[in-house]
Amino acid sequence: MASETSDDRSFEVPAGKKEVGDWKARLRDDPADDATRQELVGHYRRLGHRDQAGRYAVGLTEGASADELRAYIVMLWSLNADEATARRFSALADERELPASVRESIGTRALPDELREEGWGWVVGIAWAVLVVAGFVTLVVVFGRTMAGSPDARRVGVWWTSLTGWILVGALTLTALWSATAVSWKAASIWTAVAVVAAAVVLLGGIGLNR
Repeated sequence: MASETSDDRSFEVPAGKKEVGDWKARLRDDPADDATRQELVGHYRRLGHRDQAGRYAVGLTEGASADELRAYIVMLWSLNADEATARRFSALADERELPASVRESIGTRALPDELREEGWGWVVGIAWAVLVVAGFVTLVVVFGRTMAGSPDARRVGVWWTSLTGWILVGALTLTALWSATAVSWKAASIWTAVAVVAAAVVLLGGIGLNR
């Protein structure tokens, strides 16, 4: 039944500027007015303004969705808002706390794990696990060929080392993207730089060893 109500509301005509302004004024005067807050949240959800929907939804018992919280947090970062400013911005009642994820993000300037895009953590973990396995296989193959005096030990060693190197580059790149999903641009930039350097080393090293 709840989903049917939501679908019906999606076809409502968005409120005008004056009506939205009146809602905001009422909420500033009475932050505990959940009915007015719900009107604002519903209005911005219908418009697809996730940041504004999250801004007011944090004051409701049901709270904001993960997408709304992400958009709201990014908006707070753009305003360089501290916790007190965020409370005023969302017109929170005294007894209402900001969500823990919002408070954490304000301090760390990065999204907490529960707000990151789903799936990236597993992908990154698998990439690094593959790297460990590839490194071990490379060690075994190269050591075994060398100890056996195989004439193609060098060629095989170069191939496996290059493969492991490119897997490393892939793992570093995925880690950079994972950092980006947390909107942690400093970490993403560092991982990206390391990935570029690693790619250059693997590429140039492979060219040099194959001469």
